[in-house]
Amino acid sequence: PVTNPATATAGQRGAYPAAQLSALPTAGAVIETVGKPTVDHLLYARTMQQRIPDPVAAAIRNADGAAAILFCLILDNSQPGRQHQLEWLQSQTHQPWPVTAGKLYPLVTALGVEARLPLIDCCLPALKNQSPEWRDHLLNLLADTAIRDQRVVPWEFVVMGLRLEPFEL
Repeated sequence: PVTNPATATAGQRGAYPAAQLSALPTAGAVIETVGKPTVDHLLYARTMQQRIPDPVAAAIRNADGAAAILFCLILDNSQPGRQHQLEWLQSQTHQPWPVTAGKLYPLVTALGVEARLPLIDCCLPALKNQSPEWRDHLLNLLADTAIRDQRVVPWEFVVMGLRLEPFEL
């Protein structure tokens, strides 16, 4: 059972009294906090950073490792499904991504779903500095790998929707 209405799915929210749901922050209240981290935010970030195992932290710092982490985030939870995806991926690229993703997968998934967005955020700098062709190859393979198990979950849409163009200042 879900005990936090903020993390409940739409179907689960019907089980909560309106008073509980009205206690959730409004969109306007959330917008007011953007760019204004609190001490709690900073503590959460530090704790998340400290939880990242050394091999994952090292992978984040280079483009191939960061790409492998993105693959970890979309690989099937079942070992046979994941193996099928990794074998297919190996046949589609000369990059080290499938091998690295296979090694990092247990470490990445052990961080839990709450680490997904922070991991992507940490990976983006290494990925954005690559050539447009490299980035397109990665994004195409991410999308193709995600659909190899013949189902796409909402989280995979997040990864497939990444835009890796460098920022223009």
